[in-house]
Amino acid sequence: MKHRAVGALIILFVLVAAGCGGGDVKPPKDTRHVVTLWSSMAHRGPQRLQSRLVERAIRGAVYDLSKRERTYRVHYVALDSSAVGGTGWDAGVAAENARRATLDATTFAYIGEVESGGTAVALPILNQAGVLQLTPSSTAEGLTVGGVGAGPGEPYQYFPTGRRTLVRLVARDGMQGALTVELAKGRRCDSLAVLNDGSIYGAGLGEIVTFEAGARGLPVTATATVQPRDDAYRAQVHSVRAACIFYAGEPGKDAVRVITDAARANPKSEILLPDALINRSISDPRWGGISNALGRRVTLVGTLGDPGLYPRAGRYLIDRLSTVGGSLVAPAVVSGYAAAELALGCLSQTRLVKGFPNRSSIIACAVGHRHVSKVLGAYRVLRRGDTTVNSYGQYRISRGRIIFAKQLRAPRPTPRPAAGNQAG
Repeated sequence: MKHRAVGALIILFVLVAAGCGGGDVKPPKDTRHVVTLWSSMAHRGPQRLQSRLVERAIRGAVYDLSKRERTYRVHYVALDSSAVGGTGWDAGVAAENARRATLDATTFAYIGEVESGGTAVALPILNQAGVLQLTPSSTAEGLTVGGVGAGPGEPYQYFPTGRRTLVRLVARDGMQGALTVELAKGRRCDSLAVLNDGSIYGAGLGEIVTFEAGARGLPVTATATVQPRDDAYRAQVHSVRAACIFYAGEPGKDAVRVITDAARANPKSEILLPDALINRSISDPRWGGISNALGRRVTLVGTLGDPGLYPRAGRYLIDRLSTVGGSLVAPAVVSGYAAAELALGCLSQTRLVKGFPNRSSIIACAVGHRHVSKVLGAYRVLRRGDTTVNSYGQYRISRGRIIFAKQLRAPRPTPRPAAGNQAG
């Protein structure tokens, strides 16, 4: 009897152990197909904080919109577009990231870059492979249209296949240029100096502001590409004289120096800055930005408007991710979520082909149609890749913090000669 009792106990122990997750028992295998969403943003340099917060928003969108999907599982890969030891996005790394995504048959969309220059590098690579690219913050005119503010060959050099594969979830710089001039006139500036850093973004926006100022009757006293490393830099900056000074460029130490030196040469001038410079590295002395005294003279134009005008989900993102300590630090968070939302929505509306995303159908779904976003509201993607999203806000700097001042109404840009057919 004792032997039988012991044997029964051993059998019972084995059965219980097996039922409690023994090594031979595995959870059910996930048989869904895997599809991949990529993003590429700089994890080093002045955009690192915004990049991380935009990536968090994208992860949130992936979870929100794919958690009940039974056919496929979304794999999100967040790549760093900065080089080791670098101070911002790197053209070589941005190109390699784009190539990596194109070589993966499970890729259905690519979100990036934050900077217009990085987007310009990745775009032709992704276009050649037929991958939908979405940018949350690249506003350079030449990415989608030609004419004033665009370089030779733009935008066609970015689309070697002839098909538009870029969607940007912010307005292009044509509107921002017109708005900047109207803002300067509204602040009783009787003259304007326009400086830029020579980048795709800075040079293009500087050209647009100069054009709009001429068309709207605001005298421009100086236009220059200024870079602190140039021998002529000091003479250029100290010769600037205007009631208002506008500087267009990417954030970083060079931008801080140019803004500071131009303001010192014009102690009574107001400083106007564009959306790309809504960044802690510009506004906050603790992050290497301008002084608090100079900050009081600065007005910024941002592509993020009045938070109260966004849908409830958009207001939540602005409050929880875009704003830190009462300061706007990541204006691209809302558009980053919307980019993932659009890509995932089009993926769900198309069928997988032998288990892989139908990239062509996803592009056809995204471009040229009306969409509804729970963070942006309703908008339309034009055939050239621009959207009808055109919200702007005026911001000020107070003790290093970037604070919303008021909603701005974007004026209609002055008609200008454009290269080729800009179908809308």
